Amino acid sequence: MPEGLEEKAKTFIVCVSWNCEDKAYFARCFELPSCTGLATDEADAVAGARQAIVDHLEYRTELGLSLPEPLLGAVADALRVPREYLGYTEGKQHAGGQDD
Repeated sequence: MPEGLEEKAKTFIVCVSWNCEDKAYFARCFELPSCTGLATDEADAVAGARQAIVDHLEYRTELGLSLPEPLLGAVADALRVPREYLGYTEGKQHAGGQDD
């Protein structure tokens, strides 16, 4: 792996939300939407997205392509969208009509 890719990967924004359908946390890189992670643990979802970012940057490096720049730099490890903003409430139905 080229030097510095893991550190660069940490500067991209990762947004985390709760996925009611999968009953798991979904993490997505804001700047690289195809770099995602899905896990029952929030930290594992973020780690999955971070690894996908590293893999993406490594692939671009191997192809000799320029690396994308993060929008804001190292602002936070992850941005979290609270479940209540997504229609999630413990033991109650969602807009889709299904219980958790």
